[in-house]
Amino acid sequence: MATLIHTALVIATVLIGLAGIGMSAGGLGTLHKECQDLANVDDELCDEEFRSEWWAIIFGTGSLILAVVSSIMGRVSNPRWLLLVVAFVAMSTVDLMDATEKSLVWRDERSGLAGPLEGDLLQVVTQEDDAVKVLTAGLICMSAASWLVIIVATVVAPEEEPAKKDIEGAAAPLA
Repeated sequence: MATLIHTALVIATVLIGLAGIGMSAGGLGTLHKECQDLANVDDELCDEEFRSEWWAIIFGTGSLILAVVSSIMGRVSNPRWLLLVVAFVAMSTVDLMDATEKSLVWRDERSGLAGPLEGDLLQVVTQEDDAVKVLTAGLICMSAASWLVIIVATVVAPEEEPAKKDIEGAAAPLA
């Protein structure tokens, strides 16, 4: 039963993660392209504005790939490997949550609430409301997948039985 639950959670995590990666990259790509298409905006301004979100998506994708490959290879049962996977996923989750917060601020801009954007970038965010919504949903999905990786890897994963040591020829323990 535990293996069935574990397998179902792994599949759900992968599907949520893939959906999040696609939505995040699509939404941010649209925003970045629209920003660059504005005649009066310098390309470097757009690159600087969206750089941290791109890196969050790339690092999050890499961490999720590391977790999936490690799980498939059976390496996650090794405590050192588990620590490595959980550390990378936790660090990328922080970046994803920061990017999510920034996209939520852009949504606030669209709603007329106060925010840090001015001028041309505000125009891009205002015109591309759907892209901001897709980006936000994708980042939330990626974050949720990262949380699920940590939960599945540390709590729900089936425990392996300890390896039996060959004691033939070993000295008897002293009583």
